Amino acid sequence: GLFKHSIVDVKCTDQQGRIFIVEMQMMWTASFEARMVFGASQAYVKQLGKGRDYRELKPVYALALIDEVYRKDTPEYYHHYKIVNVGQTPETAHTLKGLEFVFIELPKFKPESRTQKRLQTLWLRFLREVGAEERQVIDPALTEDTSIAQAVELVETAAYTEAQLAAYHKALDVARIETSALGDARAEGEAIGEARGKAEGDLTARLSVAAAMRVDGLSVEKVAGLTGLTFEQVRTL
Repeated sequence: GLFKHSIVDVKCTDQQGRIFIVEMQMMWTASFEARMVFGASQAYVKQLGKGRDYRELKPVYALALIDEVYRKDTPEYYHHYKIVNVGQTPETAHTLKGLEFVFIELPKFKPESRTQKRLQTLWLRFLREVGAEERQVIDPALTEDTSIAQAVELVETAAYTEAQLAAYHKALDVARIETSALGDARAEGEAIGEARGKAEGDLTARLSVAAAMRVDGLSVEKVAGLTGLTFEQVRTL
């Protein structure tokens, strides 16, 4: 369905059995945080089969790389969430182990040193260039960093088949279309809301915009998030 695609969704474990969920998200939605919490919680719960002990549970870490600014109240791009005792100070607060979440807003990230700038450039080149062509010669600069060299090796030993690559590019195209649709809907909502708000009042304008969005196929949840209306107001349109 519309607005339900992510580009990369990876679940993996390390040698200690810890679970990592990594998602690269092109656009922010009101339900994204809840979806990340839900997915990480499922990964945590599904570790235990019948008869297994709770002490066998391994921690789950969820990382989301988001290509959009969703926290406009802070310049910070790195957001790390844990389950902590809110009645204590940060220095003494007890943390419940099991689930942690990290959200990174990519547009806010600005390299602050030559090393960071170099690594950012190399990783961006890796994402854009490696695997783009068959039998390509890898630029030695990309393998100077140990982490990127390991990533290059993984790509070379676990390359997509033609069918998988075609499906991947199709998913990219769908995601780009949805991103554009969301941007258009926001722009249209703002423009129509401003014009009609002067003549008919803010609520009437938002109801009209919401109705148009519903005709275009946007979900009740998405329309409510974009217009500021309640779910009940949108459902009755």
